[in-house]
Amino acid sequence: MIKRTAIPAVFSFLVAFASGCAPGHSPPPAGGPSAAPAAAQRYGDLGNGYYRNPIIMAGDIADIGAVRIGQDYYLVHFYTVAPGHLIWHSRDLVNWEPVGHMFPERGGGGDLSQYGDSLYFYTGGRGGITVRTAKAPQGPWSEPVSMGGTTWDLTVGSGPDGRRWAVAGFQEVNLFELAKDGKSILNGPTKIYHGWPIPPEWDIECPCHEGWNVFYKDGYYYLTGAQGGTTGPPTSHMVVAARARSMEGPWENSPYNPIVHTYSADEPIWSQGNGRLIDTPDGKWYMFYHAFLKGRENIGRQIFLAPIEWTKDGWFRIPPGTRLDQPIRKPAGEAVKHGFTESDDFKGPALDLKWGFPAESAEGRYRFADGGLYLRGTGESVKDCAPMVMPVTHTAYEYTVEMTVPPGVTGGTTVYYSRNAYTAQGLKDGAVRPYMAYTGDINYPTPYQGNHIFMKMQFKDDLVRMFFSSDGQDWKKVPATADVSGMTRNTLGSWEGVRPGIFACGPGEVFVKNFQLRGLP
Repeated sequence: MIKRTAIPAVFSFLVAFASGCAPGHSPPPAGGPSAAPAAAQRYGDLGNGYYRNPIIMAGDIADIGAVRIGQDYYLVHFYTVAPGHLIWHSRDLVNWEPVGHMFPERGGGGDLSQYGDSLYFYTGGRGGITVRTAKAPQGPWSEPVSMGGTTWDLTVGSGPDGRRWAVAGFQEVNLFELAKDGKSILNGPTKIYHGWPIPPEWDIECPCHEGWNVFYKDGYYYLTGAQGGTTGPPTSHMVVAARARSMEGPWENSPYNPIVHTYSADEPIWSQGNGRLIDTPDGKWYMFYHAFLKGRENIGRQIFLAPIEWTKDGWFRIPPGTRLDQPIRKPAGEAVKHGFTESDDFKGPALDLKWGFPAESAEGRYRFADGGLYLRGTGESVKDCAPMVMPVTHTAYEYTVEMTVPPGVTGGTTVYYSRNAYTAQGLKDGAVRPYMAYTGDINYPTPYQGNHIFMKMQFKDDLVRMFFSSDGQDWKKVPATADVSGMTRNTLGSWEGVRPGIFACGPGEVFVKNFQLRGLP
């Protein structure tokens, strides 16, 4: 069975163009309508047979693995919260619905593939390769099997002879042959590919060969990879491709490399890489990849979808003249309900799929009772409490929530990047206080009567404004506005994005209900 990999799904912002420029060709033109601000455009399914990139906006999601099973597509992606490994479903590659978690522990990247009548989910890293299996994407999934073999950005594929392969690497591509059951390594690693020669004058973060994907088509094995570094300058990342008659090589680079790349910081999409190809039931092909929105690295990487054409000599490319930041004809297939719900009454009985905790486990962090959610306090400050967060769904938004905070406990709201970078407001013992870890926690308390409160967070133009109210109607602004434009991996080093959150600190529980989020123009 041939492995098919993809990437995908919700609202978003501006995309890259690409026309398959070979070395020495001029880059495609920038500017035009694509320069319009995010709030002035619609993204994803436009409702008229076209879509606009990016197709999914859900915080820092990247390194995606996906499969097509008949008419249905399923994917998982990198997003480090618990419960993790969120599964998305689509029937048209543009509209995506979250349908469950593969397993309850903290998430991360991985490779999803099909072989025979089973699904395989592989993860790789310094601890070696692990694999889980299931008969259906929603599980149940087996316990992980450790296979050894230190890796980086693992992908798994097979060919018509039934042999199974794992490909991984950071500076060079390493090949492992797997047993037919996919649960052990027969041999490897063997170095098979050294990447595409990046012109020395290009501004990149590093050579950084990563983000591999392998598939078989019409007598060739095709390999896609990411080079140039995921962050760094806007022109860093790129998708490259190579092919060979055998997995052992020799590999020849595509004449259309880089398949997609940002040539100038003036373009609407930055650092485009980690391409994944997938075919459709009607024989068409598409490529998913991740990238940053221009100047918006703080909300993380987003997912884009590019049409692919095959040349007569067996290479693939994005059709010349394609503008990936403009409306593109949508793939065939029915639209599922797209994206996350943007409100929550917290009545349970299960936690909505959008929520997660930046911790190893969500066990014991919440319970449903009395028509709402009790969020258990941990730690003594926002830094230590691992807030309940959800992925970003808009480039600008505000959200409100109602809560009751008992004495001795801090309850509040946050726009959260990591434990060392967030802005927040919290109610504790008769005062509302702002917190800004990125610049050092500040403490300008505003007196507040009672323990029942409404809080509002507003994120727009990289500024976070905070408000509170006793009735949800008459709002008072917190005298502290945060600039979160610097909360990026280039500054802080961690793979995250700023996202809405709710927190509880201290020895007790905060009662939460009536969460409402809306996008802002």
